[in-house]
Amino acid sequence: MISFTIRANSLGSPIFAETAITNGEIYRASNEDKSGVLVRNGTKVSDSEPISYEDIDEVIDDISDNCSICGVGSEYTYDLAKVMVATISCHTHLVLKGFAQEIANAISLVLESAECSKVYIPAGYNSIKQIVELINNIESKIIVIDGLLENLNESLCLALMKNCNDKLLIFTLESEDACNYISKYIWRYALYVDIEAIIECPTYEEMNMGKYRFDDIYKCFCEKNVLKNVKLIIDSTEKADSLKKCEIINVAKILSVQNIDISLNSNSIVRSQIEILKK
Repeated sequence: MISFTIRANSLGSPIFAETAITNGEIYRASNEDKSGVLVRNGTKVSDSEPISYEDIDEVIDDISDNCSICGVGSEYTYDLAKVMVATISCHTHLVLKGFAQEIANAISLVLESAECSKVYIPAGYNSIKQIVELINNIESKIIVIDGLLENLNESLCLALMKNCNDKLLIFTLESEDACNYISKYIWRYALYVDIEAIIECPTYEEMNMGKYRFDDIYKCFCEKNVLKNVKLIIDSTEKADSLKKCEIINVAKILSVQNIDISLNSNSIVRSQIEILKK
């Protein structure tokens, strides 16, 4: 059982009640404003001084190892790690089908030496200003957003993606079929990865932990290469007439991250996203 903490809004009144997660991730709420939004703050795993990485390749290697520990197949771990770090670099986000918290921890432990935070947003919630303020005030940089896309709350989802740029938000998605009901506009700000399709068997080993500055990751993004990569995607994709430039801009950004070798044709995660956009 993992306890939540009471949080307060800008007026000082409680907006999140003390509650808990039990088996099956069942949330209990008794908050005064009945918003139903719940937060679990990320926690440090160890009090010892974390390893400070010297370069981004070491970061990618350790995230790749952590993904393997989570059960991601060996042929996908390095591609996945590179794409996730590149996603941070260009200030975009992730939509994961399955194992979102495990993958979020695989990243967070390497970058922040702590587990990720998690926010549950119930159906019908619509206070954009309040939730954006809440997310931006969470200390963790890696945050799992649960319940939002499953409830097809696109306006709130887009507001978070646009206004929480110094966080890596990882949105949960239970079924790929939901992609058919989500506006492709979402993919301007997020990358979809079907983790369930590449998961094998977790090893339950201890994950790598360390510390790396997000500002150093941000510096890797090279905006001047984005339009060139938009053209590259269109020229390299069969039946590219179904792709719109505005929809592939996020993939083009990921390809424009320097110091991370992401191949359009060989990176399985990138190709999967393009196939989603062609539907």
